[in-house]
Amino acid sequence: THQNVLVFYKGNPKEIKNIFPIIKVNEESEINDNDITLATVLDMPELIEFRKPFIKDKFIMYLSAAIIQDAVDKQRLYLLKKDGEIKAYLWLNNMPRKEVCKIEEICSTVTGGGTKFMQFAEQQSKFKTMYLEVVDYNENAINFYINKGYSITDKKVGEKITNLVMTKQIDNESTDV
Repeated sequence: THQNVLVFYKGNPKEIKNIFPIIKVNEESEINDNDITLATVLDMPELIEFRKPFIKDKFIMYLSAAIIQDAVDKQRLYLLKKDGEIKAYLWLNNMPRKEVCKIEEICSTVTGGGTKFMQFAEQQSKFKTMYLEVVDYNENAINFYINKGYSITDKKVGEKITNLVMTKQIDNESTDV
């Protein structure tokens, strides 16, 4: 998200650049492909802890360790690590029967992590349709996905939450079978 900051400066405005350094606000360029790895059984405790704040905010739902372990075993969970710590993860599921690549979950605590994983997901997709669901009150995520080219194509109304279904058509060489 972007934040606006209002700063008052007393003095000659032309001197500001000489007094104050440039503030780096985008860390995206600091994330590279080598930072992304498949999750392993050894990552399970840290991954479960990493998911907790997202569960608390009701952006993702609680899942048992067995379900997460199954995704790890099927090589569907990718981690973005910096300095040995999980900073983002992607749960990706190529679904041959539906001919879609579904982003089951994507969570990030680092600037650029979501963007990097969206690009990575499209590269890993075996199909031309990307698919995800997002809770309808997560406006930041909805706007993020729209900015990445996704469109709202359906709505799933549940007892407690409503998910928006979002899809994107991609042109990826790896999808050409």
